[in-house]
Amino acid sequence: MTTSQTISMCKQDEYLMKSMRKFRFNKSQQRATLIVKIENFNTICVDDEFYNNEPIEEIMENLNENEPRFIVHSFELVHNDGRKSYPIILIYYSPVCCNTNLIMVYTSCIQEFSHTYDLHKTFNTHELDEIDEQYLINQLIK
Repeated sequence: MTTSQTISMCKQDEYLMKSMRKFRFNKSQQRATLIVKIENFNTICVDDEFYNNEPIEEIMENLNENEPRFIVHSFELVHNDGRKSYPIILIYYSPVCCNTNLIMVYTSCIQEFSHTYDLHKTFNTHELDEIDEQYLINQLIK
């Protein structure tokens, strides 16, 4: 009998798991954002607390220009037919000027991270000013 095992590239920090659960079941209908980083080349953990009701543009402006990050973001999306949804998306920020090894670590973990937390909409960016709320709305309504 053959069994297959999944090799985990990054271990999940306990605080991250609790923060993601809290994020997913947040009852607020405001914007919410969680910044996630990888430490020691294998541990995914929360960088900061929740950002509540701050525009994604402001959050992106405050990121370090030399360090990659996973940004988990939720906001109210009004569809063309008037329906409202609150998608939870993943933005992978990987600056061009960053250490190549660090970029490789994040890239190797993004699929596992998005799968673990059911983040089906993923956006990648190399520039902090590429992502704004209107861009996300346009991409999600397509």
